[in-house]
Amino acid sequence: MVTTRRTLIAVVNDLHAGSPFAVCPAQWRFPTGTPFHPNELQTAILAHWCDCWQKVRTLRKGARLIVIVLGDVIEGLHHETTQIETSRVDVQEAWAIAIIEAGLELAKFNNRADRIYFVSGTPAHDGNGGQSLERVARAVLDLDANDSTRAAHDVLRLSVNGVRFDATHKPGSGPGARAHTLGNAFHGWLRSLYFTALEDGQAPPRYVLTAHHHNYLRRDVHATRGHVAMTGYICPSWKVKDEHVYQIAPFALSSVGMLAFDVAADGAVQEHVWLLPVVQDAIEEL
Repeated sequence: MVTTRRTLIAVVNDLHAGSPFAVCPAQWRFPTGTPFHPNELQTAILAHWCDCWQKVRTLRKGARLIVIVLGDVIEGLHHETTQIETSRVDVQEAWAIAIIEAGLELAKFNNRADRIYFVSGTPAHDGNGGQSLERVARAVLDLDANDSTRAAHDVLRLSVNGVRFDATHKPGSGPGARAHTLGNAFHGWLRSLYFTALEDGQAPPRYVLTAHHHNYLRRDVHATRGHVAMTGYICPSWKVKDEHVYQIAPFALSSVGMLAFDVAADGAVQEHVWLLPVVQDAIEEL
């Protein structure tokens, strides 16, 4: 029997641990013994990471906590990038574990009552078959080496107090590259999901959570009678622009932050988004 209880859902994604442009551990020593020193961007991102988890800690009082880690937990070795803290993937994975566990500790995560789920990201970052994310997930979940249970999901579907949440790392459409058409394609993809589910006789999700694009976006799908039937998100990330992004989207705006959903026992939902304004490209005054 499923019992209802007020639940806080916290969503984090695109940590890219190992990138000098992403969230990092507060303290670390490399295998050589060299201490790690965060740069200015990392210091600001880490401070926001801690602040978001403190907000989760405050909000989740009296509620169970569900954490969804929505892919691309490490930077990996991708696109021949030269901007990386270490090329050792195992160290990047250890960073991701330390970062996630620090957040859980701040939020007073309870291993018995609370839940954490992992969703695989892209092969460029999480490894072929999501092997890096799988190792990170197994470490955080403390799964025995002989436990053959897969720790990560390709698609996660949860019903929390009767409210359906579907989560996957990469949406069927990005946010778009032009301000006057921002979100149109993503909204169309959401509408397609909604009507395809109805045509197939299925109940569509109330919330669709995606990541990957590092740009926060929220769009509603309205039913024929006018009420909001589905809300979709591209979640903010924990990494700002690096050399690879500058090559493909030099004027893109970075979104850094976290989403949270406070789901009451009766299914009422209050949404929270905590974004960090980041300006990377200074204007040279002449």
